[in-house]
Amino acid sequence: MRIFFLAFLTSLLMPGRSNGQKNAQEARLAIYNISFGAIVSGVGSVLTEQHGESVTKAFLKGIKWGALGGGFVYLGKKTSYQINSKKQMLYGWPSKFVHDFGISIVENAAKNQEIFGSFRTNVGFIKIDISTQKHFSIHPKVMPFALGSFIYGSIKSKLDLNKTILIGTPVFKANKVFLQGDLGLAGYNTIYMPDTLSYFFYSVIAHEHVHILQESQYFSILTWLRPLHNKLNESKKFTIYKKLEKYFYLDIPIYRIPQIFMNYSSNCFYRNYFELEAQHFASNSYIRKCY
Repeated sequence: MRIFFLAFLTSLLMPGRSNGQKNAQEARLAIYNISFGAIVSGVGSVLTEQHGESVTKAFLKGIKWGALGGGFVYLGKKTSYQINSKKQMLYGWPSKFVHDFGISIVENAAKNQEIFGSFRTNVGFIKIDISTQKHFSIHPKVMPFALGSFIYGSIKSKLDLNKTILIGTPVFKANKVFLQGDLGLAGYNTIYMPDTLSYFFYSVIAHEHVHILQESQYFSILTWLRPLHNKLNESKKFTIYKKLEKYFYLDIPIYRIPQIFMNYSSNCFYRNYFELEAQHFASNSYIRKCY
């Protein structure tokens, strides 16, 4: 979409407003991520509580740890700017790990599990669950949507193995027809970049990297389905679910749902919260919603 190109270019070339406005926007993004973690863990803790705790106690416990996890999620996204400022994609790895550490805290709190007992991250279309609760174990699972995106990208474009290794997410070289005027695309744990290196390459890939983190962040909402998951695992009628669950993680793209209700246009592209957040963290600057 040419809308993104124009909005992105304008946000880079037009001078930002005062540091006060930039700091205020930064504070709002921090509050959003901390609050998101708190709500996900608070609600999840109530839904998965099995030890007779009151709703209030379970909710407050979840909020406490979820807020901590949300703080790490915020720091992970903020680290994405180093990709752009240092012109080094390797910063994608610490950004991802800090973010995923935060998400692991949020999910563990939501499931009433040991807060630091497990860590979750993903590499390509593989989700890796590392547990230290009883004994050290690693459980890899295939993410179907990410796998489909990887296969589609392999057919329609070309995998850039070097950039993939550097940033920790599959990066594909795509032509202008595929990108349809965009400087870059991201979704289903896959990044698409132009097949010719542009002047704004590091700004764009940092922006798309944040989108990947946003998508991963929203997977934590799936913890609210934990009671249903437990019932299906114990059911004798749905034994197929238990078998599939060992090898697959259903990476439903939940974060796309809120965007349906976001009112944005060519002049107000950054009314889309996810685009505003991605551009703010990628450029470390104040982003106006409308130009």
